[in-house]
Amino acid sequence: MAWQEFAHADFGHWARTTRVMQIWERLCSHPSGTVPPTFEVPAERKGAYRFLESSKVRWEPLAEAVHVATARRCSAHALVIGIVDGSSIAHTDRCGDDGVGPVGSRSRGGRGIKSMILLAASFDGVPLGVGAHVLWSRPDTADALHALRPLDTKESRHWTGLQEQFESDLRAEGADTRVWYQLDREGDASHVLLRGVEPGQLVTVRSNKDRLVNACSLRRKHLKLREAIASAPDLAAIYIVVPRGPRRTPRVARLELRAVGVGFELRALWSKKRIADVHVTAVQAREVGTCPDGEEPLDWLLLTTLPVHGVDDAIRVVRAYTQRWLIERLHYTWKTGTCGVESSQLESFDALRKWATLHLSVAAHRQHVLHLSRTQPELPADEIFSRDEIDAALLLFKKHRKDAPAPGATPSLGTMVDIIARLGGYIGKSSGGPPGIKTFGRGMDRVADAAEVVAILRANGHVPTSTDGFG
Repeated sequence: MAWQEFAHADFGHWARTTRVMQIWERLCSHPSGTVPPTFEVPAERKGAYRFLESSKVRWEPLAEAVHVATARRCSAHALVIGIVDGSSIAHTDRCGDDGVGPVGSRSRGGRGIKSMILLAASFDGVPLGVGAHVLWSRPDTADALHALRPLDTKESRHWTGLQEQFESDLRAEGADTRVWYQLDREGDASHVLLRGVEPGQLVTVRSNKDRLVNACSLRRKHLKLREAIASAPDLAAIYIVVPRGPRRTPRVARLELRAVGVGFELRALWSKKRIADVHVTAVQAREVGTCPDGEEPLDWLLLTTLPVHGVDDAIRVVRAYTQRWLIERLHYTWKTGTCGVESSQLESFDALRKWATLHLSVAAHRQHVLHLSRTQPELPADEIFSRDEIDAALLLFKKHRKDAPAPGATPSLGTMVDIIARLGGYIGKSSGGPPGIKTFGRGMDRVADAAEVVAILRANGHVPTSTDGFG
């Protein structure tokens, strides 16, 4: 797996490339926000620190290797979903010299690294990897003339910059893959919409502004966007699974759909100068009758460049937008879930960027395994897991289930992930759904430790059997 992820990395010397692969493999089995718990062997720990702190190892080739590996996986698909979203990594900078900057509200004094990520996924919701990402540090003082600055000096340039970078990597791989970008309200910007209406582009962005529009299909002018969509006829009602969120109860939501073609003028934020006219389709998905008391019902007003000719196209727009939840799970896994990158104790910006990128790749890999186990559970487990990991999981599970497969067997991917999650405390679908990242991560911690023992036994000529005991 490490070879597939970093085959194109060029760090100037083969030993550094080998070190990257060793670090990534170790993080896959023992992810941790800090270096010592991941590398228990002193020599490995020293090597990891030297790699992260070396000025000869730049962040750019590390990130590019991850992006190219994702582009290669995407090349097997005719259409992929590209989810773009911004976030930040909190970091404790005790001495104020780690090179990080303000995150969140400046008045609250939070410090860390800003990030923007393009997560690629199949249309049925399997994460394929990080197609592009950027990490940067904000200046300590805000620019009072921000609105007057050119786009290429603003953070918002990354909304389209990551798209261009991802498409460049796809072309370099010779991929005939189309990307349908999904952006939340922060991405509702003029340059995003302008790029979205270019020939061959597919973009859906959640509207953040009630613009004045020309409702093409209603033959009325000078309507506000929400007024135009309210005047459109109902198309259909669909049901979607809503995952748990910070202020969101998991449920099956009933969404009523409407769609209308609209045109509007894009104007400069500061000068209000006319930039261009654009024509898109507005699709509204509004929750009716299923929202728990005390919560806001789902109400998505989506602007899409996909031609919407009827109800099937409108449903497709909404289904594609629901994949945006994948990047929320990636952020959780990366920052505070099993990877815990926000607990890093590294003391330089360059080391933090390299460490965060390695963890981001591992977080995407874990999400890939989880979702693949749901969409293609019949795949053999050895396509993802090593023989030692499979045998270790089966040996551990034998203590819980006497009818568990014996070591040497190759269960399906769905069964393997279920076994690992149960070792981490998962109690089955009665708990509310398929295994999540927490129980899967706890189970993998146990399996990784046991797999090391299995590897040692095998190297010494002992084939593990069901009579071997593991705690």
